[in-house]
Amino acid sequence: MSNKQTIEIYVNGELQESTKLDIKYIELILKKFRRLETQQIKEDTKRNYEGICIFDPKTSIEELENSIKKITSNMNKCNKIERIGIKKLAYDIRNCNKGYYVTFDYIANDFNIQEIERQERIDSNIIKFINIKKDESEG
Repeated sequence: MSNKQTIEIYVNGELQESTKLDIKYIELILKKFRRLETQQIKEDTKRNYEGICIFDPKTSIEELENSIKKITSNMNKCNKIERIGIKKLAYDIRNCNKGYYVTFDYIANDFNIQEIERQERIDSNIIKFINIKKDESEG
């Protein structure tokens, strides 16, 4: 019994290629295709988020603005950035008892939020951050 199946590849409705492939290979291709479809759906789903970053108070204004620019570049739409300023922390974080607070109100999809949080994680000027998905009623 053969484990090979004929597969036909169509581009714009025209048959481009017909070949025999192993069934396991076909299943792998279909699995990857379904994953790509799921990712596309996630990319199309945009939601409202609110984020807060606490920066090291020793961060220069230039470095702060560069960090904010990096973070906002991954947002689909940034509605509001509020630079609250330096406030005392409830407890020490990375040997800091104060932090420079910046809040973001933005729209992003699930794919972008992962990149935003990755940028926040690797930025050495950020000592703490959180991003919260807002309720649909909050708009």
